[in-house]
Amino acid sequence: MTSLSTTSRWSGQSVKARRSHQSHVPPTAHFGERARRVRVILLGDSSVGKTSLMTRFTEGTFDSAYLATIATEYAEKEVTVDDKKYVLYVVDTCGAERFKSLTQNFYRGTQICLLTFALDDYASFCNLSNWREEFLHFSGVDRALQFPFIVVGNKADLPHEQRVVKSISAQAWCENGGHGDIPYIEASAKTGQNVEELFLTAVKRLVEAERQNVNPFLDSGRKGPSVINDGGKLVDLTAEPYSQQSRCCD
Repeated sequence: MTSLSTTSRWSGQSVKARRSHQSHVPPTAHFGERARRVRVILLGDSSVGKTSLMTRFTEGTFDSAYLATIATEYAEKEVTVDDKKYVLYVVDTCGAERFKSLTQNFYRGTQICLLTFALDDYASFCNLSNWREEFLHFSGVDRALQFPFIVVGNKADLPHEQRVVKSISAQAWCENGGHGDIPYIEASAKTGQNVEELFLTAVKRLVEAERQNVNPFLDSGRKGPSVINDGGKLVDLTAEPYSQQSRCCD
């Protein structure tokens, strides 16, 4: 049976997430040393609710006032899954084209990607393939079918008549679109529906891939991420002596 307990903290001193243009992973030393760090990124068009999903997950709150993300924001939350602790470092990216050169810096080293669209925005659903391909291009992932993607349909609280994306269409994209068998979850940042389940499913998908000894970054001819998680620690693969010991690059 899966157990889930949570402790959350924003990565700044205030409740509001710290806005960042940094391309490295800030430290998470305020959590227990035994907790494994897992980096999660939310990708999708502007206004689909990525910030709201992150806020609902980490703080349990929802703000109906829309404030566009500038480049990236991030927050952290500690969860316990099957008696193992994980610190989810959640990166929220801006969907606007003019900030892509900044947000793409955060793709490398990401271990879970949440492809997000809004159930009342058909264009955001159509753009999922573009976001997935962009992530694969800049993240260094080679084994795309094994990577822990999750597709999120936000605004599940909307009445049926306001939905323009059918559940069957989203499920077909995940199962039959040549993307592998990607889990599809409809969630609501407004009500909290399925938000915890979303992140829990993401961690379980990552763990399952690792149980099968699958590392989506490993392949000949391309390099893996510059930063990975190694036994609960973030490790720079380019630093000595790790780069000499690791065979996941080159």
